[in-house]
Amino acid sequence: MQYKKIGFTDVDGVLRGKYVHDSKLEKTNHIEHCDVVFGWDLNDRCYDKDSVTGWNKGFGDALLTIDKTTERTIPWENNTTLFLGDYHQDETFKHVCPRSLLKSIIAEYDKLGLVPKVGFEYEWFNFNKTDDTLQNPKDHTITKGMFGYSLSKLTERKEFSHQLLKELQAFKINVEGFHTETGPGVYEAALRYTDALEAADQATLFKLGVKEIAYQNNIIASFMAKWNADLPGCGGHIHVSLVDKDNLPVANYTQDKKIEGISEHFLSGIMEGCIPLFPLYA
Repeated sequence: MQYKKIGFTDVDGVLRGKYVHDSKLEKTNHIEHCDVVFGWDLNDRCYDKDSVTGWNKGFGDALLTIDKTTERTIPWENNTTLFLGDYHQDETFKHVCPRSLLKSIIAEYDKLGLVPKVGFEYEWFNFNKTDDTLQNPKDHTITKGMFGYSLSKLTERKEFSHQLLKELQAFKINVEGFHTETGPGVYEAALRYTDALEAADQATLFKLGVKEIAYQNNIIASFMAKWNADLPGCGGHIHVSLVDKDNLPVANYTQDKKIEGISEHFLSGIMEGCIPLFPLYA
């Protein structure tokens, strides 16, 4: 096919994008598109007040820079090529683009001689796709009952789970562990820890892959935090650690096992930064 998929994350972490013809990509490493993607919510409803875009600004174009190192093929889409991009060269949107912001944070770590390593875990519910699944989801989970770490429940839908693992690996998504979580139709996957930017890219593409592969198996995959008050929610864990430029762990302990130095500042920063993020995690 003479088209490539170009993807980017909006302010909610949703992967958006479009097909772009090869002839255009041969001439430039940039594409432009409407900046409304930074001015609306998950349902494409525009915010009433937005400092970077909006009706009062006319919804102009944002400049996306394609990262050629993110190239991968999509096995479940006839090996269509996909690239990710960000807005680090757009003076207006580089501060609101999640990937661009992450790159700037990594650059600050680099000045300190440190490298952040990250590992993601995701939990999600799976529903059989029917005409009324979205209206009555509790009646359509792919398995019934509470079966955390059940091998037999994985085998019940082996066509789906095997395709998921095989094609995600081919998609350069490194799934380290995969199992059922407690709850009807719940799966959990842990992604192998790696450099922060690569980990974030893989985490975003993992959700895309799960949803699209599930749909091909007549399954609706949902990462919604809490769709049923009587059931556990979908957890999302982010494991963060630091290494130095020689890839050695950074851990400072006193003789009585108290943390100090970089480790103390690192943990203090995480604790302080968690407070304004709690409303987003709730």
